Amino acid sequence: MKKMYYYKQNGENLEKWLISFDKEELTRLREGVVVHCSYITHEEKALTDAEVRSFVKGCFRNATPIGEPFEEINQFHNKCIYQRYSYDYYKPKFLVAIIDALLNGEASAIDELDNPRPTEEKFDFGKELAAKSKAIDEIPNLETERKVAALQELHEFNKIAKLNENQVSALDYYPLVQELITRELVDTVKVDDVLKITGFFGKRVDIFSLTEEDRDEEDRTEDSMKLKLIPKV
Repeated sequence: MKKMYYYKQNGENLEKWLISFDKEELTRLREGVVVHCSYITHEEKALTDAEVRSFVKGCFRNATPIGEPFEEINQFHNKCIYQRYSYDYYKPKFLVAIIDALLNGEASAIDELDNPRPTEEKFDFGKELAAKSKAIDEIPNLETERKVAALQELHEFNKIAKLNENQVSALDYYPLVQELITRELVDTVKVDDVLKITGFFGKRVDIFSLTEEDRDEEDRTEDSMKLKLIPKV
């Protein structure tokens, strides 16, 4: 069980919350968000091992090597070994970043979890397809090259739409993540009191950047809180 403190300003008060969740359960739910909510594209590209490792965990999927590895000079004039792949890229929704932040002990990610972004909704392929089809109809038949290019673009977009036909909105997963997290109000103090005490030592504290060391339950202590102090202006 992962536990950490989260500090939240509520009017004139600063609240201290104990946040806890099962890391394995949240990790499994993260996989579901990647698989079912990402924007999927199919790509074919030559990549180095470092580039493959740089993908967000779980987003480089269904990869098939094409041909043999080859050596090439990159943009920095270094020799690199490349392998061409055919793969599906799962562009993750922001909820994946929120989950990763929580798993890494960043309790402030709770703010984002409680306030989902509109972009977390599923991409409207039907609306985009209709717009592209209308634009093609408006191209004069005499402009052959332009019309052919637009039809080819529509064909490629249709393939992407097919890849994503079973995807769902990430907004559906926010409540599921919240259900895995237990929140317990531990204490409340006046914001003015916090600022007065830190000011006494010639420092002021950014109350929106209070953090606690991330520790497992058995290693966590009440005095492990670290305040991010910034010089008094």
